[in-house]
Amino acid sequence: MLTLYFGIAIFILILLVLIATWIGGLYFFKTAIRRTPKSFLVDNPNLMPEPDNELISSASDLTWLDQQHGVKVRIQSHDGLQLHGMWLPSATGSHQTVILAHGYSGRGREMAGFARFYAEQRGYNILMPDDRAHGESEGNMIGFGWLDRLDYIQWIDWVITKIGSEAEIILHGISMGGATVLMTGERSSQHK
Repeated sequence: MLTLYFGIAIFILILLVLIATWIGGLYFFKTAIRRTPKSFLVDNPNLMPEPDNELISSASDLTWLDQQHGVKVRIQSHDGLQLHGMWLPSATGSHQTVILAHGYSGRGREMAGFARFYAEQRGYNILMPDDRAHGESEGNMIGFGWLDRLDYIQWIDWVITKIGSEAEIILHGISMGGATVLMTGERSSQHK
């Protein structure tokens, strides 16, 4: 009889652990992967940059970006989402382009500091896409680079169509965008 009670207790314990894991998984899915406001990032004072140490783009970089003659562009992803980006053509007619990949819960325009560097110091064309489920792009699930890698292959194709086969393209990403760039590079090497 004691063995039966022990077996039932173990069964109930395992069931409770499975239910808690399921509930925790749903919570973290909604918090991290679903397209929802990320107040835990915005309101966290430990994640705020020092006033004299802007992490990505300073106010002057964003002002610079707003003064450029950027063109809003879009493509349709392989799974039917409308993806949006900003194209800043080179003032010199260069065939060199940088595609900037932003980080988690960001958007393309937050890469203004890098865009300014590549435009002013290198004379590159700039493409700043909003990843799926970010900014103006459609989508409900953040892919952490895995889903985005296929989108960036399409953005690369868009640049080649825009500039021609002589296009030289650099991918530059930070944080989640860095992961996207690495996975895009792996995918494009398999794509050849």
